Amino acid sequence: MSHRQLDALIFDMGNVLIDWTPERLVRHFVSDESIIPQLTQAVFLSPTWKKLDQGLVTEAEVIQTICANLPGTLHPIVTDLVTRWPEANLIDPRMEGLARHLHQAGIRLFLGSNASLRFHTYQHTIKALSTFDGIQISADVLISKPDPAFFEVLMRTHGLVPDRTGFIDDLQRNCDAASRLGIQSYHYTKDFEALVDWLKDCGVLSLQTTVEEILGLE
Repeated sequence: MSHRQLDALIFDMGNVLIDWTPERLVRHFVSDESIIPQLTQAVFLSPTWKKLDQGLVTEAEVIQTICANLPGTLHPIVTDLVTRWPEANLIDPRMEGLARHLHQAGIRLFLGSNASLRFHTYQHTIKALSTFDGIQISADVLISKPDPAFFEVLMRTHGLVPDRTGFIDDLQRNCDAASRLGIQSYHYTKDFEALVDWLKDCGVLSLQTTVEEILGLE
């Protein structure tokens, strides 16, 4: 083990622990390919959805706002998308193995994600979270990334030291915001091997650790 630079790691959820591809989520509920772009934009890419993640509106209010601009035939689908999308969740099993290894190495693990209150109904399905020491979602604190206050609340709540904390996120703007606070950030692009190499460089994984070992293949 090289010199450990980090004592704690903050993980994003979407496109890190789980796949977050809005078009795929819509396709789970819709068979008509021609309306998938419209529904993707109207629901998951809308300002109203962002407010839901921030805890500023309820799901009922989101449904009402979105449906006001769509034909009645699409209203039942909108309701399903807003309330049932976790049924289409794809969880990255590699992260479960990684979290287990990091936990065994004594690294404190935290979730820092933009997510609505519905998260609390499906978080148990993300097995990696069972090894985490703390969870912060935007709807609970009414602040979302990349607002620096999101990170400041998380750090203060759990007594984290910025330069001893790492942050893994799929969006560069979120990484930049964390970096400005002194947090060591990693822009994750779904290249799992590259992430493992970064964690080795930070000294939180043994240099001898292999991807196969993390995945339980050896």
